[in-house]
Amino acid sequence: MGTFITSESVFKDTGFPGIKCAVINQLYYDDNCDLCLAPRNQWTDGYTIPRWLAWIAGGKLEQDLRAPRQHDLECTSHQVLLVNQSLHNLKLNGYLFKFQDKVYCYDLPVAYLTVRNTGFIETNKRFKRMLETLNLPKWKIWLYYIGVHFNIGWFTDIFFKKVKPIDVKKIYKGGCDKWTDQH
Repeated sequence: MGTFITSESVFKDTGFPGIKCAVINQLYYDDNCDLCLAPRNQWTDGYTIPRWLAWIAGGKLEQDLRAPRQHDLECTSHQVLLVNQSLHNLKLNGYLFKFQDKVYCYDLPVAYLTVRNTGFIETNKRFKRMLETLNLPKWKIWLYYIGVHFNIGWFTDIFFKKVKPIDVKKIYKGGCDKWTDQH
């Protein structure tokens, strides 16, 4: 099972119901040794599963949005943003820091980042592993995991050419602003 390196995400309101914008960077160390970055200024809706399934699970995943945040990034881009430096190097160079017992990550240089294409199943499996780190009940993890497999948006985005590849030069700019401009 992987682990979140950074503490719980912090969000600001976008003015759209249910849509939140991240104000801090998030790092997740996956059990395959990938260090995944979900950059600040990225939006999330907290879930991408049918409303009826969320209702069965007790509503949206709102307590800790780190897992849906990473999942949303991968679903809109069909890519995963990876850090090609060790955690030790990030700490040594001052990019990881603690403040009031919480761990945060400053913006990482473009040279520290790699973009890799990801698939539907790989993205959903990573989402499940992230949910497991949040100590949710197993039945709820499985329900959300099954639910993300109903995300037909992954396939319609391909068909309608709406996949938005990650541009590492712009990852800290315009994510939430672009969303509000387009909707």
